[in-house]
Amino acid sequence: MWNLNSIVAAFVLASVGFVSNADEREVLEVLVTPYNVTIDSGASKSMSARVVYSDGYEHQTEGVTWHSTNPEVAPISENGVVFGIETGLSLVTATYQGVQSSDHATVKVGESTVQELTIDFPTRNMVAGETKQATANAVFTDGTESDVTTAVKWETVNSSSIISVDDKGLVTAHKDGYGVLKAHADNLSSDGIRIDVSETESEYEWIIPFPNNTTMAVGSQFTPSIKGFHNSGKLIDIEEIEGWIIDDSSIVRASSDNGSIIAVGTGTTTAYPIAVGLQAVEPVVINVE
Repeated sequence: MWNLNSIVAAFVLASVGFVSNADEREVLEVLVTPYNVTIDSGASKSMSARVVYSDGYEHQTEGVTWHSTNPEVAPISENGVVFGIETGLSLVTATYQGVQSSDHATVKVGESTVQELTIDFPTRNMVAGETKQATANAVFTDGTESDVTTAVKWETVNSSSIISVDDKGLVTAHKDGYGVLKAHADNLSSDGIRIDVSETESEYEWIIPFPNNTTMAVGSQFTPSIKGFHNSGKLIDIEEIEGWIIDDSSIVRASSDNGSIIAVGTGTTTAYPIAVGLQAVEPVVINVE
């Protein structure tokens, strides 16, 4: 027969067992809501973390670690309130029990939208195993400019096995080949930058075309000189052009032997020569009249 002490003990054991089972629930995913936020400077917005378990989901208000990639624009408090400081973009993530949200919430401060998004990368050539930092800059419709490197969504196009990029714009080269780096923000995408990867380091640090601009007539050909900075510290003339990376092939195309470019239509475009396994650090700007 149950006495009072037995009933209390059983209740305590049951409670402990319930807490233990709750703590052992596997966290599958963390989702941040709302997904897109626009606030004015000086305003704030509460964010929410939805935790997905194997047996369902629930909103969590405690034990969540919040992070803003651009706290100068939109810092976020420990309890998930994001504040608008100045015009710009930031990405917000939430982490619960060691699981970080795989998708970011985008926070935009101010009503201005991104008018122009550009990215920059210090080189066009990498060796497998190297890491290098990319940067992104946005021009907004109100005329302001902002470094949005940590607030854009980075992407490598069809090349994640060759190069990969993290959410802060750090690019890692993995194996021989090439990849294209892009960034996205506020429904706008940057132009892509092609990055060539080799398994071994070249004997040249970089190559550059001379001249780096030309005016052509349709049907004409142009062959720049290529100079390479050798590891010995000498600037050396390079005889053979191996290929071209052409921005607009309706204006120019490579000749059959890749040694020249041929004007096929009017307009302005850029072309990067490739030689000694390297892409030139700057392009030839071509105007076809």
